[in-house]
Amino acid sequence: MDHMYSGAYMTIIAAAEHAPIRRLSVPTWPDFGIYANLGFLFGLPKLYLDHALLWQPLKGTYLYAWSPESGGHRKSGLPIRRPTLPSWAWCGWECFVDPDSFLPALNYDEDGQDKTDISNSWRLRKTVIWEHAGSAEQSTLATSNHISASVTRIFFFPAATLEIEYAPVTTNRTGFYLAFANPVLVQTPLTSLSRVIILRDIQGKFSGMIRIAGDSTCQPTEPIEFIAISQGSAKGKCLRSCYEEKILRRSKYADPRPFHAAFNRAGRWVGIEDKMSLSDGHNYQVITTSYSEGTLELPDYEDDQDYHFYNVLWVQRGDNDVAYRAGYGRVLAEAWERNYQEDWLPASVMVDGTQLCLD
Repeated sequence: MDHMYSGAYMTIIAAAEHAPIRRLSVPTWPDFGIYANLGFLFGLPKLYLDHALLWQPLKGTYLYAWSPESGGHRKSGLPIRRPTLPSWAWCGWECFVDPDSFLPALNYDEDGQDKTDISNSWRLRKTVIWEHAGSAEQSTLATSNHISASVTRIFFFPAATLEIEYAPVTTNRTGFYLAFANPVLVQTPLTSLSRVIILRDIQGKFSGMIRIAGDSTCQPTEPIEFIAISQGSAKGKCLRSCYEEKILRRSKYADPRPFHAAFNRAGRWVGIEDKMSLSDGHNYQVITTSYSEGTLELPDYEDDQDYHFYNVLWVQRGDNDVAYRAGYGRVLAEAWERNYQEDWLPASVMVDGTQLCLD
């Protein structure tokens, strides 16, 4: 479903009008009537609002995208926030959405219960209670244009910002350029993927990671504000295969050697090889682009053990208490609970069709 219209460039009004209808009619979408009965929030089935808040951009930047009206390449850049659309939702940005962002949503049926026949272990547990914030006439979430919730907030420090660049190996890059020039939901080249910030607490302990949604930056001595949207869990083998973990494990904190990236037929990054390739151009290395801690003790994940974390939004405050979603990530449950202070007042979040507000 996400592959069909994520980042689609519509040339005529009719195409844009049919896009959401086509999304609802794909075979993987369950009975539409079920969602109609449960209600919608800003065009989303209410059941999946908490999942939609956790979207991630597929690529941090890409030089060229294919434009149908010109029949060729048009220059592009970082994910762009559209000022007239929600800053917290995927539809509020002009960028490609990483399909892996929605893996937890695939593990629930229409009643919000765990599925038994699933291929991944990602789980989301709702911890935020959204309440109606409108007039008495709009008394249900199904018809409300404003919803609010009380969420916990916390502050962590950036230990380092990680980015992927090409390894200094002579290669023939023709093959990768042809795939790169067509903006499908592939992860090639890795240099186009988002930057990752490693988080530490006040004691310098590793606490989690976030993926930067746009061009936001942070200072090593300034704490970053996070709000917890939900809790989650996954088995160690799933955690190790996610993008943030793969880039972390090839950084200065683990194994900083250059590597050759392996991709599956869908263009997804599935493996790391120590031996460089001189033919396909997929030789990379992970670098730090900002101040970095000298050492960090990283967790070891067992394949079949469940690990728990908090799903968090990095929020940046703007005018009129509008909070912009600068990134999304995971904070280890033990790190969140170890550093949370009871005297920190919870944040009140209000979401409407155009913005997310904090007080």
